[in-house]
Amino acid sequence: MFPFAKKALSNLFKKPHTVRFPEVPVDAKPAYRGRIVYDPEKCVNCGMCIKVCSPGAITRTVEEVEGGEKITYDINLTSCTFCGTCQDFCGTKAISLSEDYHMVAEDPKDLIVTGSRIKQKVAGRVTLDKANCVYCGLCARNCPENAITVDRATKSWTINYDECVQCGQCITKCPKKALSFQEPKAQGVIMGGDCVFCTLCAKKCPVGALTVDRAAKTWEIDRNACIRCGACVSGCPKKTLSMGDVDENTPSRFEKAAAPAAPAAPAPSEPVKAAPAAPAAPAAPVKAPQSDSEPKAEHLPAESAKAPESVKKALPALLSGLIPQAKNDWDTGVILGPDCIYCGMCMRKCPMEAITVDRASKSWTVDREKCVWCGICVANCPKKTLRIGDLDGKTAAPEAAPVAKETVPAAPAPKAAAPAAEAAAGESGVQFGEGCIFCGACAGACPMGAITVDGDWSINRDACIQCGACVSTCPMGVLSMK
Repeated sequence: MFPFAKKALSNLFKKPHTVRFPEVPVDAKPAYRGRIVYDPEKCVNCGMCIKVCSPGAITRTVEEVEGGEKITYDINLTSCTFCGTCQDFCGTKAISLSEDYHMVAEDPKDLIVTGSRIKQKVAGRVTLDKANCVYCGLCARNCPENAITVDRATKSWTINYDECVQCGQCITKCPKKALSFQEPKAQGVIMGGDCVFCTLCAKKCPVGALTVDRAAKTWEIDRNACIRCGACVSGCPKKTLSMGDVDENTPSRFEKAAAPAAPAAPAPSEPVKAAPAAPAAPAAPVKAPQSDSEPKAEHLPAESAKAPESVKKALPALLSGLIPQAKNDWDTGVILGPDCIYCGMCMRKCPMEAITVDRASKSWTVDREKCVWCGICVANCPKKTLRIGDLDGKTAAPEAAPVAKETVPAAPAPKAAAPAAEAAAGESGVQFGEGCIFCGACAGACPMGAITVDGDWSINRDACIQCGACVSTCPMGVLSMK
């Protein structure tokens, strides 16, 4: 025991090895990560700290106030792991970790670091100057809300303004200074150059803001009445209307020159358009060449005497092998080729109901007055036998008129459907092979509803028109045409 007493007596005359905290303050070690300090005046409300905080210790509340927004950030020290990630990612150094280790409190509210400020609304929104943009993607990578999308391959830049918090990080990081805050322009309907004056946009407009004159080939919009609903844009068969930025220089009227008139055209002061009803200038009778390959004059429609000169020239060739024609004020229209199977798909898809197909008599007709040559029938033709072309004397006609195709011989015993097994027995038409997954794609593509898929595959040969739509649609390639 004596050695211990000796050591105790010696320590009475030495300095203590402990510190007298809290009576005597003690500084933290260098690089110590203590209580978080938040400076709301430096914060731009980018939200990056919230995004990178692993324990979710940072929350944000935004309150609309007069003149802007009141933004409040709360940092809960009881959840914080003091990793320092928020400090590292804060672009404006609004968050930092101090050397204060005094974090003992009786009330949990004392361990919440909070800060608020009024952020004035930014005038305008983020706008790209495409002339200077190099599509490097730095703006997208630095956007804390992932509101920007950049595709370098297609040279496209898009931003979701609903997600944008106008923090300005993209503007700061842009190396070419192609981004800036600009006042947004008013939105409105913009007319392209492919209008066919079909009047569908005017019919779709719920407020009557559009006026289309087919005769004068004019399109006009009342921008004060337009509510920018987009009904005209979605209803345009040529997709020539769009919604975009408009200003006082954006035209509200679109006019297209009519087709060249015949020498006996109306006076220059009148609009340049066909005037078949004018009694002052009766047209001379059409005299078609008297040959075996062209029709005689007495077989031409009654309207041909009043039709424009270009249509008069086209009628003999058209009637000799294409389709019965109606009166037309244009030199462009739908032309039928020799491979028509009279499935009626073009008739069902025509938005103007200008096409009539009679499968029984194998006839196809178009009303040129209704047709706006929008091309929907051409795009939906399963045999690709329709096209848009010039209706003039140079239009090449098929060598012979379309003839009625032979129907598929019926089976000896009448039946509603031919099973797949019978299709491979030598019967002409659609052939069914091995590997079918019974997805039903062929049944959905058949314009006549001749195919049934319900655990098995069957086809109604009488209804099938052999258009080949099912063959081209089959994802497994098990169908073929014989």
